[in-house]
Amino acid sequence: MKLIRWLLVAMAMSACTSDGVGPAPAAPVNWRSFDAVVAAPARARGPSAKERHVAEKYVASLASPTFDGLDALLDDTVHLAIAGRNDVRGKDAVVRAHAATFGALDARTVVPLRVLRTDKTQIVELWMTGTHARECLGVAPTGRPVGMYAVSILSTLDDGTLSEVRTYFDVAVTRAQLGVGPKALLELPAPNAPPSAPPAVLDDAASDEEAANVKTVRKSLDALEGHEGGEEAAYAAAFTDDAEVRALDRRRPLRGRADLVSYFRASRRSIGQLDTTIVGIWGIGSHVVVEYRVTGEQLGAIEWIPFVRDRAVRFEIVDVIEMRGGKMSAVHRYEDRNELDDAPPR
Repeated sequence: MKLIRWLLVAMAMSACTSDGVGPAPAAPVNWRSFDAVVAAPARARGPSAKERHVAEKYVASLASPTFDGLDALLDDTVHLAIAGRNDVRGKDAVVRAHAATFGALDARTVVPLRVLRTDKTQIVELWMTGTHARECLGVAPTGRPVGMYAVSILSTLDDGTLSEVRTYFDVAVTRAQLGVGPKALLELPAPNAPPSAPPAVLDDAASDEEAANVKTVRKSLDALEGHEGGEEAAYAAAFTDDAEVRALDRRRPLRGRADLVSYFRASRRSIGQLDTTIVGIWGIGSHVVVEYRVTGEQLGAIEWIPFVRDRAVRFEIVDVIEMRGGKMSAVHRYEDRNELDDAPPR
């Protein structure tokens, strides 16, 4: 027995020496087969070939008297949020909502002004005109001409359809053109038609400059709601000295830092517990688009909006911002301040 044990130990020891090691077995996985996957280029930034002309097709469908092509452009589960209307879902409901809102205008023309694109989102600014021929925004037909600026945020799918459409325009200003609304808006001149020019089209580049621009805009909104001191200076510092902020419900734009500081102070005086919530933000070339809401409790008159005690404030806003030198130089604001709630804020 001792001899047998000795032989077994000797055999085991000899198997551990380099002389007793045979060639390694073939690897169970061919790791080289993964080289092609690792080296495969990532999908190029920007919209796919099928998505590239989504904004153009959407604008064309809006200009059609019967919204031709809109149905084919929508995903079956599409969601629509449109100023002055309740949100709706589903292709048929979204087509009907477009017809109910914009189909009230006969001889309708729609002109794209600027298209800003990422790989999943396209923002299109547009100008729409027509004659008020059917009920619109609760106003019976007047036969009056209507001109409105609007912005649509389009969420795209790889197959070139839309999963979501969010459209903003100033409902109160549009109603004023139809003879309804507060005196301050009734006295406003009709919006000027834009100059005739091809739309500007920009794609995002995922650059450091775009990221820095987005950070600047975020800081400005944080400053607007902040309550720790120093916010006024931080807010003003986000703008160039000659910055302009344009909104249709103002007779003249805000110009320069003095106007912007006045706006900051007025907002903080008239809205208690002011809160800004960013819904979406995109840095695209020399532009930033930010979709956000302002909420709080009304403490005083907000420009043309009279004071009502215990009224909650909720403004849905899209700013299309031109940047220069890392600061905001021009803001095109799409805001529906017609939406106010008489219930106190929670």
